[in-house]
Amino acid sequence: MAPFQKYSTLLILLIFLWEAPRHAFSTTNDDIAFDPNIVIYPRKVYVRVNNDLDQSLKLTIDCKSKDDDLGKKELPPKGYLYWNFRPNIFGTTLFFCSMSSVYGTLSFDVYKFKRDYNGRCPNDCFWSVRSDGVHGTNENTLQEDLFFKWTP
Repeated sequence: MAPFQKYSTLLILLIFLWEAPRHAFSTTNDDIAFDPNIVIYPRKVYVRVNNDLDQSLKLTIDCKSKDDDLGKKELPPKGYLYWNFRPNIFGTTLFFCSMSSVYGTLSFDVYKFKRDYNGRCPNDCFWSVRSDGVHGTNENTLQEDLFFKWTP
């Protein structure tokens, strides 16, 4: 019986690690609730920002999070910036972008966990930069649901 007691802690840990990916928590209205779609190791999220400005207009964009800086990029007409990441397990992941063009400047949250992970873009966050501002598309409805206007 002694060998079983010696390894019982290890056995319990292995069972926990086996079962943990099947159970997790999500935030709904800032309350913790069970959600079988989220696992301890969150799924990857893909973000794409398209330069849909008028022909021949470049877009300067700088996107970052607390931990990652994607660097300042100049997107050619019809060019795009694309990246992926796994949100942190605390539900606080935030990526924001600042951009400038001939229409002005603007900054916005391109990915905010509480807004996006279980709602508007759980897998793919798509943004279109146009002459009037930045349009965000809801992945589930395929409708534009967010808009940020240029500041001249």
